[in-house]
Amino acid sequence: SSKSIATKTISGVTSNGMKVEAFKFGVGVNQMEIVGEGTSFSGNAGKVYCWMRVSGGQGRFVKIRWYHNGTNIGDVQLDIKYNPMRTYAYRTVTGRQGMWTVEVVDPSGTILHSANFTVK
Repeated sequence: SSKSIATKTISGVTSNGMKVEAFKFGVGVNQMEIVGEGTSFSGNAGKVYCWMRVSGGQGRFVKIRWYHNGTNIGDVQLDIKYNPMRTYAYRTVTGRQGMWTVEVVDPSGTILHSANFTVK
């Protein structure tokens, strides 16, 4: 894997029993399933959602860390209430072309999953 934040992909990491079992990007979520799944989106897509299924994290949380062209533009904390649990976060991407990276971070700061998508 590359050192560059924008190109590294991490998956399958288990930390303190917590794991991201599935992870997808899309343009929406309906009945807790991703809609319009992909890794490349139009600059007028509006929002891009990152959907995931997390196991082993009941009673804890994950932080979703968003990067746009290598710059951290904010974190979102998602509480994990069930085991396993499907959850998601989204970001408005309109007019924000380039490389996006999303990291899923556990309470200890370990990156459980990292993936990227492109906005054209």
